[in-house]
Amino acid sequence: MAGRVSLADYPRMAGETTDDGRFQRALTSIGSSGTLYVPSGIYTVQSSIAPNVSSISNVARSGGLTIVGDNMYSSVIQYTGSEYCFDFTLNQNEVDALWMVNIQIDTTTGGGVKLPQGGQLYFDGFFQNGCASGKWGIYMDGKFQSGYGVYMVEITRSRFWRDASLGGYQGQALYIYDYHTISVSQTFISQTKFNGSIVVIVDGKNCSFRDVAIEGGNPSTTQQTMLEFRGFNSNITLENLYLEGNWNTGIYFDPDGAAKNVNIYGLYAWCYNRKESIALIPGKNDNINIEGLVYKCDSIESSVNVIINDEFNRVRIMDFTNDSWHQNQRKRPMKQKSFQLITDNSLDTVVTKRDKIELAYGQNINTEFWLPTPGTYVVSITVTRNDLNHGSMAYYLVTYDDKVYDFADVQKIGNTVKKGDAPFIPNFNVAVNSQGRVFVNGSGPSPQIWYLYYGYYMLAQTTY
Repeated sequence: MAGRVSLADYPRMAGETTDDGRFQRALTSIGSSGTLYVPSGIYTVQSSIAPNVSSISNVARSGGLTIVGDNMYSSVIQYTGSEYCFDFTLNQNEVDALWMVNIQIDTTTGGGVKLPQGGQLYFDGFFQNGCASGKWGIYMDGKFQSGYGVYMVEITRSRFWRDASLGGYQGQALYIYDYHTISVSQTFISQTKFNGSIVVIVDGKNCSFRDVAIEGGNPSTTQQTMLEFRGFNSNITLENLYLEGNWNTGIYFDPDGAAKNVNIYGLYAWCYNRKESIALIPGKNDNINIEGLVYKCDSIESSVNVIINDEFNRVRIMDFTNDSWHQNQRKRPMKQKSFQLITDNSLDTVVTKRDKIELAYGQNINTEFWLPTPGTYVVSITVTRNDLNHGSMAYYLVTYDDKVYDFADVQKIGNTVKKGDAPFIPNFNVAVNSQGRVFVNGSGPSPQIWYLYYGYYMLAQTTY
């Protein structure tokens, strides 16, 4: 019975007012393996569609189900029930192979796809247009009826979203329990209204999120977390992850979970009007490396809450920028413990900032910048020609505190003339106030274009 059938060949029967029967008859004709083609159109389904998919036989090369539409915007299933549009747990406890491609599930009353343990579970061009609170766009329970997990999960070029004018996305996006490998890429999760975790990953081996955006859309949430990892998750890679909206916690790792290797390459965490939002909370056994974190908060209120709640000192950061527009947020501490130069693997992290300012003809040196949080820094000031080979460089040890101790101090620790035959060697001085505002002043350059570069390294953060 395996083969390819089209839903168009299974019209509604007399008395049918929905398309439930059409889907079930088409899937029955396929049997335990094959392809269901869903042409462009809007189909109404009231009861859960319950496919019956056999396990793949490596000898007979049979098994597996493909459900494919024309594209995620034109092949639309409107689900009006209160459970899941596709529920693979109703007829079996295992789905070894499922490909769902170019399909949209439009619902405000239920969820999208529910799966038990499985082998290869693949979603490409899948659009979950809305979801009820308490339901998920994709729900995979690898332990269903004592299952052995989901093995190879891939979700790509997909979308979990509902327009705000239609109420937004009220439910949760993705739940995967007991997995071997997960790959989520080029996927957009937005207008989420649920006051809890939007994506939850539980117990597994290798998990990757790449080029994924998760956005909160409910100003009233108080406990919204964009991405949560529970239990043991051996290896996690997050690459080009974008978080935006009214979230409270960006990424959360279960504090009681087993040790995890976590590598984050490019995390942009932008929070709306949450003065104490936390970008990341690690577990006590995690090994987390971050290469590139930009944090941004739109709140104008001050907070002493850390941006990374690293109670157990498990996070190592290379390159951090607080891009909040208001100084009250820009002065928030990045995390607990001290920040040190990463010249030794036993040290924590490095915080750097570099900028370039062009000095016009005859212009005196007069600029300023802010240090992100109370502590001790090495600040470098360089005035140089465009060839970077003429000019002067100076280093300063800068310490400030704007809370308990209320002081500021600058000590010059070195000076270098970049080129002895420079037609002009600029002179400049550096000052800092107790709020961390650094002032750079000096004599103007000769009639040539010069550039001022400043940078800082945080050696230690003031703790209270």
